[in-house]
Amino acid sequence: MSVQLTRPSLDYIDNWFDSQILPRRTTWAGLSYNRWYVTPRARVVSKPPIDPNGICGETTDFVMKAYRERFYETTTDGYHIGEILWEDFLMNHIAVVMMVTGKHQQQSYTMLGDHLTRIPVDGIGSKEPNALPGYRKEELFDLHVYDLYYKKRVTVGTWWREVLRVQDNVKTTLSLGPYHAFD
Repeated sequence: MSVQLTRPSLDYIDNWFDSQILPRRTTWAGLSYNRWYVTPRARVVSKPPIDPNGICGETTDFVMKAYRERFYETTTDGYHIGEILWEDFLMNHIAVVMMVTGKHQQQSYTMLGDHLTRIPVDGIGSKEPNALPGYRKEELFDLHVYDLYYKKRVTVGTWWREVLRVQDNVKTTLSLGPYHAFD
């Protein structure tokens, strides 16, 4: 039996995540002790599971799979599903993000304090940095993030400041892109 895909609005996706996806994570937000055993073993025996109780990559795959089984990649109000990756010199974290359609290609930014700088990335077939449109800081910080690992639906700005607890004096990188852009 095949499911008919629908094209939802961003508000519908917000409600869907809150009511259908968040309850699927039955462990607490963040790292759970069973992951010290399950995830490394799964990586040795086979590929990591798509698991709502897993580490961030596994939970991101879970959300993406659930979304793609039910919805088209774009919404009725101009958003496109993708991934957002945060990195600093010691750690990283990945979640699902709704990017503006037309700006949903892979792109990266550095952040230090409140200063956002786009890292030059060649567009498709282009030799010129930043050939495809990027985000202004306000626009980037207003994008919706769906982070099942931390059990949060927030904006990029809130995710960066409160969920990841990035300090003003630490340089970090935010990268956005389509599903599996950061494999």
